[in-house]
Amino acid sequence: MRLPRVRFTVRGLTLLVALVALLLGWSVLARRPDLRLRVVNRSGQSIPLLAVTLRGERVVIDDLADGSSATLPLRGGEDPRFSVAGALADKTPIRSGVQIMGDPKRYGSIVGTVGPDGRFRLSLSLP
Repeated sequence: MRLPRVRFTVRGLTLLVALVALLLGWSVLARRPDLRLRVVNRSGQSIPLLAVTLRGERVVIDDLADGSSATLPLRGGEDPRFSVAGALADKTPIRSGVQIMGDPKRYGSIVGTVGPDGRFRLSLSLP
């Protein structure tokens, strides 16, 4: 004689584990950064502090040497806007507001370059 309650319990437990796994997988994908921004310093001098803000989330880069780059994970949806603020080593201000039109996931790389005059330029390339 079989015990149907034991079979139902194992089946129910299996379904519960599968449901928890799906929820955890969804939460991990929801927290994954949508946008990766690479900031390259081509100013000829170091940048002691550079702050990038997107939708209230602020990421700070400390001491970015000349010729080096940093990759920032930023969350964004359609038409993300972000701002860049900081200063070069000689106190030249770096201030910029940028908006990427459309879905940023369609681009292969998003690169922001800081020039000698403290100007921030954004380059978008298709994959």
